[in-house]
This record gives sequence, C-alpha cells and structure tokens, in this order.
Amino acid sequence: MIREAKVAGEFYPANKEELENQIKELFKKVKARKFEFEEIIAIVSPHAGYMYSGIVQAYSYYYLKFSKVKRFVIVGLDHYGIGFEISIFKKGYWETPLGKVEIDEELANEILKEIKLEENEKNFEYEHSIEVQLPFLQYLFKDFTFVPIMISNQKLENAKSIANALRKVYEREKFVLITTSDLNHYEDYETTKAKDKLVIDAIKKLDSLELYSRILKYNISACGYACLATFIEFSKLLNAKVKFLKYMNSCDVTKDFSYCVGYVSFLSYK
Repeated sequence: MIREAKVAGEFYPANKEELENQIKELFKKVKARKFEFEEIIAIVSPHAGYMYSGIVQAYSYYYLKFSKVKRFVIVGLDHYGIGFEISIFKKGYWETPLGKVEIDEELANEILKEIKLEENEKNFEYEHSIEVQLPFLQYLFKDFTFVPIMISNQKLENAKSIANALRKVYEREKFVLITTSDLNHYEDYETTKAKDKLVIDAIKKLDSLELYSRILKYNISACGYACLATFIEFSKLLNAKVKFLKYMNSCDVTKDFSYCVGYVSFLSYK
C-alpha cells in the first residue's frame, strides 16, 4: 500500500525543488549550539505548516544529520478522532514530493510483540502530524525507514505503554524516536507564551505527571500532549539527557498577536 501525501501544497510545497529549497533555507536559520553526544534517543518536533513552524522543525532535525541510526519511529496524534486508542501503519510506503519512504515492517513487528495496537492504515489517511515530518528526514537521508504510530486517546497510560514497549524494542533494535506536538492554540501572544512555558518546563524536568497536571489545571490546548509524554517516558527509561532547542509561536511569523499557536523543539541524547 502507498499512502499518498495529503497536505502537500498546503502545509509544505507540492513541488520537489520548492520543498527542497524551503527546507534548505530553514536549516540555514538554525543557530546550532555545539554539545557532545554519542547517540540521539528522541526528538520533539511540531507539525504545523512550514511557513509557521518550519524553523522550529529545522532545530528538531538539525542534529539528526549526525545520527548513525537510520530507522525511526514517529509518534503522532489523531486530529480527526478516527482511531480508537493507538494505531500503527505496519507495511507499505508513504509518499511525499521528495519520493517514497518505506515502512520498516520488521521494526513494526518487533513493536507489536510488545504492545497491542490497532493495525489499520485507513486511520492515517488524512492525518498530517506524521506526514510533515518525512520531508525533513528525506532531505537529510537518502535511505531510511520508519514506523508511524498514531495516538487517538491521549491518556497518560497510553504514552507510558508506548514508551515501555519501545524501550524493550530499543534493546534489540536501535532506532530514533520522533514525537510531534504543537503547544497552546488560538490565544493571544502573552497568554500563549505563558502557557507554553509551563509545558516546556515540565518537559525539561522529564515529568509527565506534571505535564498532564499543568495542561488540565491551566487549560493548555497542546494538541499532542501524549506524544510529549511518550518523549518524556522513553527518554527517562533510557536514562537520556534532555536538551531544549527552540521555541517560537505562529505570531512571531504572522505578527497578529491576538491568535497564536506555540511550537517547541527538544532533543534527548546520551
């Protein structure tokens, strides 16, 4: 099965050369900070249109070019409520304007040995949160494989279950975990920054309980908080260090400071 790109021409250019040029320019804007690491464990990346969150995404992916591992598990969220709990796309290809990317069926089967997931490719048909990660990977690597996992029910137990299963698989098969979330939605600039800081601080502390507590208490509309918790739990299980890379929100681009969405980039490593 080939899943065709659904948001090309909307979230990112549908033309191959335009897309490559846009990603190239986004990477040029990254102000890289040198730090030592042996391996990248996981990243957090946003999933909005590249015109809004592309710079933050570039920060997320910048250090992956140094990764020796070319297998990825991408954990996104279900914006449309199509799935039940957690879904996996087990085999086939995903296509973007930069070409086709193969699903790592072997790695998917290893994951399914550790956790029961809904095997339904149709759940992923219109979901953009995972799709928009692929062009960055395609720009960096000629050959790589990935496994898409989508969380529909964002309860903390699901994030912990995924993280625990992935940790067991990681002991046998190395991969890099990519998780995706945008932060607070559709409030003014100062409110958005204040709410997003609460989320960012919880991630820095690798505290998923605090993350969920703050989201509930302060009515923070981060759309992939279970994905963030998966990043936290997986990083903790592997005793990884966490590094905050970049924050901005859509108002920094649009200059309409009444209506913002927040974006953040994190990396965990050893």
